Amino acid sequence: MKLDEVCNNAQCPFAPEMPRICPGLKPVLDETRQAKAQLIAHIGHELRTPLNTILGFAQMLDCCSDDTKLGEERESIDSILAASRQLLHSIGTLLALETVEIGDPESELRSPS
Repeated sequence: MKLDEVCNNAQCPFAPEMPRICPGLKPVLDETRQAKAQLIAHIGHELRTPLNTILGFAQMLDCCSDDTKLGEERESIDSILAASRQLLHSIGTLLALETVEIGDPESELRSPS
């Protein structure tokens, strides 16, 4: 819920008094919300970059080697691929949730990657 929604909520007994009690609160909250969004976007990028490298290397191992892999090698490659894809999906979901929270109108149209 955004500050405007809280301040304009008729059910809130403090709603009429919010502008008078805390006149400088809205800009501070908006700035904090924007900083949080930027931090999450930066962290998402910092996590995705090395993760994509790991995923690409595991895909290369999976595709470019012969079928004589030992069971343990095959299992390890499959584990790396599955874990990398799951983590990449989780990061995408986190970023998608953040864009919905900050009110990006196009974010509802995009699916997490």
